[in-house]
Amino acid sequence: MQCEICGEEIRGRSQRVTLEGTTLEV
Repeated sequence: MQCEICGEEIRGRSQRVTLEGTTLEV
């Protein structure tokens, strides 16, 4: 699974990515 916004690979771990005031729960 890969985050298109931050371009970082997310391997099934639950974390919050905050980017420019937008919070995404992955």
